[in-house]
Amino acid sequence: MPPAPKLDLVPAALAYLAKYAASTAHLRQVLRRKAERRVAQWDTPPAEAVMTEAVETALARATALGLLNDPDYAAAHARQHRRRGESLARIRARLMAKGLEPADIAAALAQFDADETAAATRFAQRKRLGPYRLRPGKPDQRQRDIAALCRAGFPLRVAHAVIDEG
Repeated sequence: MPPAPKLDLVPAALAYLAKYAASTAHLRQVLRRKAERRVAQWDTPPAEAVMTEAVETALARATALGLLNDPDYAAAHARQHRRRGESLARIRARLMAKGLEPADIAAALAQFDADETAAATRFAQRKRLGPYRLRPGKPDQRQRDIAALCRAGFPLRVAHAVIDEG
């Protein structure tokens, strides 16, 4: 009987990180799916511990090479979305969905001013809300624009300030 094939996910991890930025949790999911696809083709599937060890080995190698750094990833991701005019609440939710640690999220969001007026203004410009609308809107458009800003995670007072004062 031939020896069981070796499950080496390091090349897959390096190839993925060469193409995409990823958090540790996200890369863990990607490698886990890849491992499951590979072992599905084997005659005798390995123990769960073998797959987990292969994934963790690949993660450790990527971290040792400096390709996987959650605090830097969180900071870059937060900056990118803040430039687009997203609220701190929405950015926090995005980072949590990426599987980042609460400490990394807090550090990434600490770089921003707590006043969200500038981000809300950028959001209103991008979505052409309120004073940034090209044509005058319907009579109830003010309320709709305020609601859009609130749904985007901005406080009501900030939404009023951006829509009313422009």
